[in-house]
Amino acid sequence: MELYDYLWLPENKSNTGCFRQKIQFGETAVADKIARRTMPYLAALGVTPDMTGYYMLSRAVALFVIGGRQESIPVTILPKIAVENALTTLFVERSCEAAVHYAWHNGKMTLSAGHSDADLLHFTEMPSIVLLIERLAQVVLRNYGDEFKA
Repeated sequence: MELYDYLWLPENKSNTGCFRQKIQFGETAVADKIARRTMPYLAALGVTPDMTGYYMLSRAVALFVIGGRQESIPVTILPKIAVENALTTLFVERSCEAAVHYAWHNGKMTLSAGHSDADLLHFTEMPSIVLLIERLAQVVLRNYGDEFKA
């Protein structure tokens, strides 16, 4: 568990205004491992590293898995990613949606039939970012869940 997510510091000498600085603890190593395990699936689905949404989706999967799959993606996870990157929640959401939209319209949003995870990562219509994150979390936990246990 994280002791503190954020530390409030004075912005200038007159102590007017504050900003957030990310303080990382033990949970970060697990989150990075989950995100790295998610990235090959994103690439296979057509969401490539040159897209901003690629990193945001992998981070969202990590936060979703760490949160015990109980956290609300649009209400909790996307705003947390926005704060971590000094962005708006709307930018994070649109970046993820743009990545999914691009992959869907380039015909890659499904794994080949022979792939072991084709059952979860087969979409007949363009998935929402919530559905994609949930399915990616299921695949990562099914294949690598033992690596993330304390």
